[in-house]
Amino acid sequence: MTEQAQPLKTYRGNCHCAAYIFEVKLPEIKSAVQCNCVICSKKGALWQVPAHDNLTFVKGDMDTLSSYSFGGKIMNHKFCPHCGTNLMCMGYMSPPKPGDETPPQMIVNVRAIQNLNVWSLELRPIDGAAIPPTYEPPKFTGPEPSADIEGGKTYNGSCHCGVVKLALKTKPLDKDFDANIAECNCSICGRLGCIWIYPNADQVVFEGDENLTIYKMGLGMYGKSFCKICGVPIHNRPETLTEEQIAALPEEPRKWFTWGKNMSIINVRVLEGVDLKELNVKQMDGWNAAKQSYVNP
Repeated sequence: MTEQAQPLKTYRGNCHCAAYIFEVKLPEIKSAVQCNCVICSKKGALWQVPAHDNLTFVKGDMDTLSSYSFGGKIMNHKFCPHCGTNLMCMGYMSPPKPGDETPPQMIVNVRAIQNLNVWSLELRPIDGAAIPPTYEPPKFTGPEPSADIEGGKTYNGSCHCGVVKLALKTKPLDKDFDANIAECNCSICGRLGCIWIYPNADQVVFEGDENLTIYKMGLGMYGKSFCKICGVPIHNRPETLTEEQIAALPEEPRKWFTWGKNMSIINVRVLEGVDLKELNVKQMDGWNAAKQSYVNP
């Protein structure tokens, strides 16, 4: 049976802040397309392609999503301007010819679909990186991080559009790196597709961080940042809490915040020159470990 002939199921998805909720009809999701182009890699996007009429927004106007395009500007990456969840792409794989009335293709990021275990999916790679033009990484021009790391190496990174850049000084990020690197499946990290590394604040310098949107939820201990122009998630920023506010936190969240309050937790996907396949990435079941209070809308 071909994929087109398979019976369709209705899936529900949403951005984390629930400003946008959609329903999409697809065959049972057992796999997803993993594109290796720079924007998809930085966002950790995993794609499914529904028929044009099988995607419906039940809350929020699709036209009010933040939209980012580049290169030939034939595909628009759409994300929530409030929480940064990357919901979909819309456009054409090649420019339509004059008079062609074919509707634009709708491509859904399955990370936004509710109750879907993306770690169980078969990933079907496509070589989007081979599509011209070749991406030129933005150049970081700020100062080097002040941390003294024996045998350390400085990595540069950025969002896709280049208005946010960073430098990270750390031990080499390769197969021998033995500090914690984690992919979390909690309600927000799972949607953003981040892979986290946990350096101290003096190991990181940002450039253009005024272009970040900070999304805070729950107890307000950390703010997830993303570029307000292209939507790439950058870091998990510990917020400034008073001693009284820290003491008022429940025990487990208080331990988590105390552990990380002097860190600058970075999404490894935004770094240049890092082969994610070499890293020892731990899958962290944040959904259950955090006794998830988030309710899918």
